[in-house]
Amino acid sequence: MRLTEDRFYNRFPCIIVPEKGQPDVATRLFLRKMKMGLSLAVLALVDSDPNGLKKLLCELLMIEQDIKTGKDLLGQDFVEKNPRWVKELNLMV
Repeated sequence: MRLTEDRFYNRFPCIIVPEKGQPDVATRLFLRKMKMGLSLAVLALVDSDPNGLKKLLCELLMIEQDIKTGKDLLGQDFVEKNPRWVKELNLMV
């Protein structure tokens, strides 16, 4: 928030994505699109502790119920008709 208050973006063209706690899936996907789709650098300011490293890695842990849901979705007609969804679900599972 301090970077935004100081209007850091006026001196260094950038997009500032503030977050509190673990970043959500939408934020992670947005940052991935910025990096992969537009070939932009993504920099992160995190705490210097294990939790900060976890945020930096953007690790999304799935519980057994998430895995079951993913497998169930792979059997649905509307998912099978979209190869990209099938690929992503297979990666998740």
